[in-house]
Order: sequence, then C-alpha cells, then structure tokens
Amino acid sequence: MFMSNLIGENQSLARIVQTADWVTHHPIISLVVVLLSLAVIASIIKAIIRLIETASWSILKFPLQLLAAILKFILLSLMETIGLVFKQIKSSPSESDVITITDVQTVPSYEAKQKRLSEISQRLATIQQEQQLLLKEIAELIDKDSN
Repeated sequence: MFMSNLIGENQSLARIVQTADWVTHHPIISLVVVLLSLAVIASIIKAIIRLIETASWSILKFPLQLLAAILKFILLSLMETIGLVFKQIKSSPSESDVITITDVQTVPSYEAKQKRLSEISQRLATIQQEQQLLLKEIAELIDKDSN
C-alpha cells in the first residue's frame, strides 16, 4: 500500500520501477546492466584504494623527508664551520710575517727603517682586508640565522 502510493506520487520513481521491470524481462539487457554496474562499482573501489594508498605514502614519507632536511642542514652548517676553521688556519700569520722587537731594534739606517715601515704598512693593510672579509662573513651568518 505504502509503496504503491509512493510510486504513484513520484513519476521519476515510477519510471525507474518500470525500467527495472522491463530489464528483468530481457535477460541480455539485464546481463549488460549488471556488468556495467559491476564495472562502475569496481572503478569506484579502485579510486578509493588509490586515494588511501596516496595518503598513506604521504604520511609515511613526511617524517623521512623532515629527517633528511634536518640532516642536510646540520651537514651544511658543519661543512661551513670546518671551512671557516681551515680558512683561519690558512690565513694565520707565519713566523716570517710576525714583527719582533729585535728586528726593529737592529735596523740601523734610515732607508732600512723606511723599508721596514713600508712592509709593516702593507701587512697591516692585508690584515685589515682580512678583518673586513671576516666581518662580512659574520654579518652573513647572522643574517642567515635571523631568517
């Protein structure tokens, strides 16, 4: 009773029931409809499985990618620090560059004094350039840390 009232009130539902009745009386068409329905359901299930697989891989990859990024940052920082240490070791003054008091006291003539003053002036200019480069590098490192 309820079903017949429902079908009578809804024309679209009546057409669906009429089509279903017609399909059940034609076995070849029924087979085609069943196969088509199975194909649609199978493709929907495959899409859901693909979505779950993609989400799972993303969830599993994230910690590994994060760990790789942290290790890369640590290694780059370590390499930069080692490079600075080697640069400082390379640029440290050797024994021949160090001015000793005895050298200055044993220079007797005016020309020798002028020559020595010129050498000292050149060395100080070199040290000042080195100091400027180191200050620039410090500023860059501080800028990188603040960013």
